[in-house]
Amino acid sequence: MNAMPFFKIIEVSTEKTIKPPRHLGLVIEKIGANADIDVYIAGKEVLNLDSDVVALYASKSNYLGPLTLGKVWWLAVPPSVEMTFKGTGKVLIEGKMVSEKDKEAIAKIQKRYEQQPYYQRNIFVDTLTISGGSTWSADAEKQILSLTGDSAKQYILDGYLMLKNPDPTGLSSEDIGIILHHSIHGELDDDLNGLHKGINAQRCPLPPNENNYARFLLEPPIYVGDGETLKVYLRNESGGDYSPTSNQTFKLAIIGVLKRKREER
Repeated sequence: MNAMPFFKIIEVSTEKTIKPPRHLGLVIEKIGANADIDVYIAGKEVLNLDSDVVALYASKSNYLGPLTLGKVWWLAVPPSVEMTFKGTGKVLIEGKMVSEKDKEAIAKIQKRYEQQPYYQRNIFVDTLTISGGSTWSADAEKQILSLTGDSAKQYILDGYLMLKNPDPTGLSSEDIGIILHHSIHGELDDDLNGLHKGINAQRCPLPPNENNYARFLLEPPIYVGDGETLKVYLRNESGGDYSPTSNQTFKLAIIGVLKRKREER
């Protein structure tokens, strides 16, 4: 193969566009950032980077580092095609540069390029704010995320499930249950003989770090098809009410795959 590995750090100030020369195509296998950055290829959005999930490098504060796209969900940038980053910060891209002389490899890049707007690795994020002076009652459940599939988009959730707890001294992650409710299959983690409901949030840090390096992988994957909804709730399992003195925002992230309907030709 006429290919060379590459590793680039790109400074982005509001918007930055790069373009490989006409004799090279890019295979991007890892991508990271130190800020929230949206990624476009040929004007089509292909990825939303969240700085709580990904990083430029793996470190004590974020064991995940860059997002690994792998051999299926890698990003393809054919020769002379623009790749644009929107946001403000630094982006890391890592992978291979392929010469136009390798016709087979360039053909694979072109094929993935045509597929990637409709099959893409992505990060699904939402938040829940508990207002200062309010009360989150014991055993109460609060919705933090909802994903609904339709004819235009569907989801495959096959990556890490993670929760950022802004107030671990006020409400320990061990006392939070993450409940997944699928509109077709019901609760995916029903109560077992009186045990705490849901997935214990201590197992799902956002991000995994030196103080808590646990990781919870959604295996087998959760599929959210046309007409289906996945709702995610947080449950106060502390046995008492939680009443913060100031606003506290919990953040949930799931790494998965977004499937979009192909455009009519």
